[in-house]
Amino acid sequence: MKRLPGARRLFGLAGRRAPVEQEIDAELEFHFRTEVETLIAGGRSPGEAEAEARRRFGDLRRTKAELARIDLGQRAKERRVIRLEDLRQDAAYALRGFRRQPGFALAVVLTLGVGIGANAVMFGLLDRLLLRPPAHVNDAGSVMRFQLTESDAGISASWTNESMAWQTYLDQRDHAGYFASVAAYFTQPEMAVGRGEGASKARVTLATPSYFGLLGVQPARGRFYRDAEDRPEAPEAVAVVSWHYAERALGGAEEALRTRLFLGSRIYTVIGVTPKGFNGVDLDAVDAWIPFHAGAPDIVGRSGEWRETYNWQWLKVLARLKPSITRERASDEATRVQRAAVERIPDVDHRATAELVPLRGFDRKAVSHARERVAIWLASVAFVVLLIVCANVANLLLARAASRRREIAVRLALGVGRGRLVRQLLAESLLLALGGGVVALAIAQWGGSILRATVLPTVTWADSPLDWRVAGITTLATLVTGLLTGLAPALQASRPALTSALKQGAAGGGAPRSRLRGGLLAVQAGLSLLLLVGAGLFVRSLWRVVHTDIGYEPSRLLVADVDLSLVGMEREQRWSYYERAFERLRALPGVSSASLATNSPFWTINSTRFRLTDRDSTPRLPNGGPYYNAVMPEFFATLGMRLIKGRLLAEADRLGSAPVMVINERMAEFFWPGADPLGKCARVGA
Repeated sequence: MKRLPGARRLFGLAGRRAPVEQEIDAELEFHFRTEVETLIAGGRSPGEAEAEARRRFGDLRRTKAELARIDLGQRAKERRVIRLEDLRQDAAYALRGFRRQPGFALAVVLTLGVGIGANAVMFGLLDRLLLRPPAHVNDAGSVMRFQLTESDAGISASWTNESMAWQTYLDQRDHAGYFASVAAYFTQPEMAVGRGEGASKARVTLATPSYFGLLGVQPARGRFYRDAEDRPEAPEAVAVVSWHYAERALGGAEEALRTRLFLGSRIYTVIGVTPKGFNGVDLDAVDAWIPFHAGAPDIVGRSGEWRETYNWQWLKVLARLKPSITRERASDEATRVQRAAVERIPDVDHRATAELVPLRGFDRKAVSHARERVAIWLASVAFVVLLIVCANVANLLLARAASRRREIAVRLALGVGRGRLVRQLLAESLLLALGGGVVALAIAQWGGSILRATVLPTVTWADSPLDWRVAGITTLATLVTGLLTGLAPALQASRPALTSALKQGAAGGGAPRSRLRGGLLAVQAGLSLLLLVGAGLFVRSLWRVVHTDIGYEPSRLLVADVDLSLVGMEREQRWSYYERAFERLRALPGVSSASLATNSPFWTINSTRFRLTDRDSTPRLPNGGPYYNAVMPEFFATLGMRLIKGRLLAEADRLGSAPVMVINERMAEFFWPGADPLGKCARVGA
């Protein structure tokens, strides 16, 4: 194998062990010969003298090894002392230079601090969104999300559904043999808490009793509810609240226990408090967890239909795999169970494929469409900014090194080694980077708090934006940035043409042009142009979103949402209340039009069973639906909707008259492509 003496010298490997062994051999040989000569002078023969000397000296090989170890250790200690002293001198020299040019040092430190700090802030955000498993979840690698990939031969399409039916959960719980535990949950973003003027809203999760045990979370106070407390005939409704909600609304974790909460239309007794920072497996903060059978009537209705049908897909299912069971085997088993369960049930996809998705971070589907994309975009921008910062700082260091050409040339002429000079220049860049790292840590703490409040306002944060992971990444980025920005200038500055540098410096001439500086300027310009193009595209996309035709006119439109679940009104009383409210709203000064509706656009949606009466099978929409809204005739004028064909609802279209509906253009194109949808019939609901 060919030797690399240059590499050995670079890492200080050459000239160590071989000279040490040679010196020890020479020293031992000198003492050995001296002893032999002394014995010969005492009257022994040369052979006897040499044998006696060997006996007295003992095992020379062991002696040589011990002496070599001692000598090498001493020399290594001396080298460490020398290097530390060199490092101290380099740092002191760099600091003296910064004191002479404080403006330069401050500009570089702040520039690096902004670049590194922006990336630290974005890493903290992405770490929370995509990298970390949910807090307090034990062995998150074996916890899986359950999803179904369904298809429709009529439209040659397939889609993935993460919402399951209650019956699907029961099938997987009772018949899948590869799961150690199965749990189901559903989160209601807003649920009424309390009564009267003091009523408020809370984010409530319906969860099976197996939910907490599956995740491996332990209560911070009290206990979690059991199977007997999640039954329709359970005598008492119980709830578990989060640590944050207990501190915010119930006076603390201890005081929360045995508190009675009005949630929806029932009174719940708080029996447990979750650990600080626990939100389940989703990103947004949860205030309370309640049993399915206690809370479902307020959330999905009192008919109980959700317990018996496969078409009511509304909850999410989690599974923990048994030891040594792979995700692929468990997915195949879940698919077999799903298909066997729905084999003879109409209107259910008998070819659906079950898949188990690892619990890596939070639910990406819940994050991706808005927050994940924005976070990744901001992280990309921050990384490009860091590259621009590196190029900018490297250019500044090159310019500073160019102004010191004569100084560097004089030092080289006086015998300073290029390696020592490079180390000294790198020490300057690393000191500047460390200063930038301190600024970056402050930005990570301050900027992280602001970004959390703006991008993730609904998340409960149990930790500081500046935790050990963010601090570690910031430190690593600081060191890498210091090396990247200082290495090229140091190498170039340590190789000047001595004669021209000394003459040019003596004559007071300027620094020569540098191809490297020109290249760095080109990199800066290119990256800056990239940022400008990205910003332009972002502004253009935002402009298009703001001016998108959404089918109605949102300006000057207000929505009033009234929750009557706590009042105890019967159906006829509620309808009478809404009619009176509608008449009073329409009579208010400044109100040109008003309407009642069961859903608000882009806020709430309802779907039900839908069948075309003129076909044997009805195509299924990939994204669910169709979605319906029960409205008054004034609804279309109030929202400013445009009629394309046919007529709108009229006062005569009431209960008892011929049932009619108005559909949107997308529905007409999907179910009746190329045909006139007017006069077509469909069965909606039962």
